[in-house]
Amino acid sequence: MTKVIIQIGSERTRKRNQIVEAFVNDEPVSWDSDEGKFITSFAEAHTRGLRWYMAKYDLEDGDRIKLVVKTFLTGAGKDEALTFENLYDVNSSVEVEEISNPKVGKRGYPLLKGRLQEVYSFSAADEREQEIEDFLNEGF
Repeated sequence: MTKVIIQIGSERTRKRNQIVEAFVNDEPVSWDSDEGKFITSFAEAHTRGLRWYMAKYDLEDGDRIKLVVKTFLTGAGKDEALTFENLYDVNSSVEVEEISNPKVGKRGYPLLKGRLQEVYSFSAADEREQEIEDFLNEGF
């Protein structure tokens, strides 16, 4: 068994809306896992729109974690750089890794922490580039 910490939650501010979801073996990470902690206060949730939670799981080698981040800028739409999907496998033979992004989730806390190996990463910017490439090559 390998311990993994996963951050989920949302942020609704004047500048942006962000949602971080995670799935373990295609099952959504729950706000009420046995070993979890809210990392935002009740006041932050109700006055500033910040709701962040850290869940701790005991996982087996080969278990899969999917992290889905959706970020929207007020009045501008989807933030392609901060809208992405990453897939990780639990692998007890690799070093403990702390995965974080200063513009995603609760600042100062990792999005994921554990013995993880990245399998897949795809952002909204990657998707747009692929659509443009397909358009340019269509019919040739």
